[in-house]
Amino acid sequence: MVVDEAANLRHNMVRRHILTIAAKSYPLPIDSELLRATLATLGYPMDERALEFYVSYLAEKECLKIEKHSSFRITLISITARGIDAMDGRMRDCGVEC
Repeated sequence: MVVDEAANLRHNMVRRHILTIAAKSYPLPIDSELLRATLATLGYPMDERALEFYVSYLAEKECLKIEKHSSFRITLISITARGIDAMDGRMRDCGVEC
């Protein structure tokens, strides 16, 4: 199987942007729709499913925390200490180009 380096670079950049955006509101969470709109402004438009893919991946790596509030139909996303460490280059375990 041939690894698509351009796709890998894009995935790394999207994950980095997600962490950067979440870090700017730390310690407060950010609404997933605001996150998606911000990514689109940065040149990474995506649907809800694609954003969920990235956010879920980062949550599994413990770089993000997800809070779903079904009664309000809102998902709040917060960066964790581990996510901040990834952004600062103190760890390289989250699949993010830091």
